[in-house]
Amino acid sequence: MKNALIYCRVSTEEQVKEGYSLDAQEKFCAKFAENDDYRIVEVFRDEGKSATTLDRPALQDLLAKCQQDDSVDAVFVQETDRLARNTKDHLTIRAVLQKAGVKLVSVAQPMLDDSPEGNMIDTILASVNQFQSDLNSRKTKKGLQERFDQGWWPGWVPLGYLNVGVGGNADGRKAKKIIKKDPKRFDLIRKMFDMVLSGNYSVPQTHTIAVTE
Repeated sequence: MKNALIYCRVSTEEQVKEGYSLDAQEKFCAKFAENDDYRIVEVFRDEGKSATTLDRPALQDLLAKCQQDDSVDAVFVQETDRLARNTKDHLTIRAVLQKAGVKLVSVAQPMLDDSPEGNMIDTILASVNQFQSDLNSRKTKKGLQERFDQGWWPGWVPLGYLNVGVGGNADGRKAKKIIKKDPKRFDLIRKMFDMVLSGNYSVPQTHTIAVTE
């Protein structure tokens, strides 16, 4: 029996809006692997991680295992966008797996194989995944800008301020998010900056220890 790994990933947005589940992905891949006579030896899960970067702990661990463990024959994913939403990153992952002699199996995309046609479709899908990711990013930025233009504060609140909602429904939904001074911290933060700008502060002296041979 051949050995295989499973990689699952969800981002917070996908979990909420699309109903993706790490457990569902794992179950889907495990069932397919079992039917294809593979034994799952380890599952790697990235929760709340974007696929627009390779800097994901579980993904890095999976790639390291594939490079170091000759007994791994395949990696199962639900779809290729679980691995990457960036064409360059996807091709990099494929190259690493191919060099290690590990087959990539996309359970929901059986047309992807090692044939010339399969490789072409794989590259096209990787480009489509990046295109969709870029579109979502543009829509998000546009929405944030529109809220900002309307007087909202859509991002993280600066230190010394609080993010509060005004208006909205009785239960607080659809409230307009603005910022106001934090009564506990604002004056302290302002005083700190005033001291730095005026030079009216002292830096604790450091002690040096002479080392003799």
